[in-house]
Amino acid sequence: MGSLVGNVTMDITNWLGQMQQEMDGCLADLAQVSVASERKNYADNLAALQFGVTRLILEHPERLEAIAPERAARACFLSAIGKFISFLDKLIANQRLSKDGISINRNLSIDDLQNYVNEYMEERIAKVAKDTSLTNPKKIACFPGANAMIRDTAVGYLELRRALEHHQDVSEKELVVHVHRMALVVDDVEITALPYNINKGQTLGVRISREERRYSPGVKITLSPQDALGLVFTMRNVLAPEIFRAHIEASNPPAFAATP
Repeated sequence: MGSLVGNVTMDITNWLGQMQQEMDGCLADLAQVSVASERKNYADNLAALQFGVTRLILEHPERLEAIAPERAARACFLSAIGKFISFLDKLIANQRLSKDGISINRNLSIDDLQNYVNEYMEERIAKVAKDTSLTNPKKIACFPGANAMIRDTAVGYLELRRALEHHQDVSEKELVVHVHRMALVVDDVEITALPYNINKGQTLGVRISREERRYSPGVKITLSPQDALGLVFTMRNVLAPEIFRAHIEASNPPAFAATP
């Protein structure tokens, strides 16, 4: 969606797609580590890494390999939710522009106006990101038009991030996190292994289920690659699109206001 004022366009339609591409990169990096560990190529890949004439040499790479998928899953989730929070910052900045308008604080030609608007938006996004009074749960509350279940799920993800990033992977309270998982089904029975025989008359379909994950207080949280996939899939395909939809439906084009 873009708002057009004269010859100036503020286009926000690519924000969701950019965030989804960045999350795809997080999953791709996780897949590389997980496959290398599964195929026992992890130590060999370390030995092959070279910077000019310098090689990376680590002691006991086999020990690192044993928990590499868990480390990669943790990093994948934290990186992806960082992208999600940055996405929220952009939408909130856009909300504020829609409400307050764009102040013009210097003389501009029509040719300068588009660059001015782009710069103004970037400054407002940075201001939102640096606003310590705007906690991450408060950012979710900025989208009251989003489905309540989606907002509650997003808050749970932010609490999981807080436990991992600020409390040494331990939650201070029982943490309930929901993920959406996509599965292939035949006659509503999930395919869990291949090969799988499908008989004439049966129906092949896709089912998205909502599942619960519970983490006990005081117990270290360990994410598996499958956990990270479920978390990122949910942010990418469920949470962010619903919040974006609510934002678009509530948006108004920003106005321009000259300041002395």
